[in-house]
Amino acid sequence: MMMGLSCAAVQAGEGAKNNEAQIKQIQKRYDAIESDQSLKRQLIQAKTELPYEPKLIRFTDAEGELKKIQIELQSDHGFTHESYFFHQGRLFFIYAVDEYWQFVGADKNKTGSPETMDVGSQQRYYFEGDKCIRALEKQAETKQADQLRALLKKAENKPLEVGLGAAEYQQKAILVSKIKSVADLEKFIEQYTK
Repeated sequence: MMMGLSCAAVQAGEGAKNNEAQIKQIQKRYDAIESDQSLKRQLIQAKTELPYEPKLIRFTDAEGELKKIQIELQSDHGFTHESYFFHQGRLFFIYAVDEYWQFVGADKNKTGSPETMDVGSQQRYYFEGDKCIRALEKQAETKQADQLRALLKKAENKPLEVGLGAAEYQQKAILVSKIKSVADLEKFIEQYTK
């Protein structure tokens, strides 16, 4: 035991150092995938009766190993963009962006148009094995639509409880990793939007 520290405190400190080392390894893997210009892209777009324009892009290396999946759902009121990153067949990082607008009341300037609010969030989930070890979220909202992304960029990443959302995104990662055709994407969208 170190002077003044209990065994549990020493273990917690070692756990935090180990966690930071794992986060750095995740960031290295992420950077390697994002900078790899040799990855093969497969674009899959579906036509649905829903007010979404679903699009999925699979990124694989020369050996066919899945490295990243990007799924986008766009509608008149906003979009969802989720990226799932894989290393040796295992999910290690998720980056999810949601942006939408909504009516919030009458226009104070009397232009005849209702007033709107643009809302955005970014979530990051870091995984070691099957366990989420860190979850972060940024949020912003504004009545000036053209300022939302700048506000999100400046917003502080705040910790999320790792259990919130992580399990749902893990399940979704399993489903999207199996999408290889338009029919697969349409089936996923049908399940996802129920």
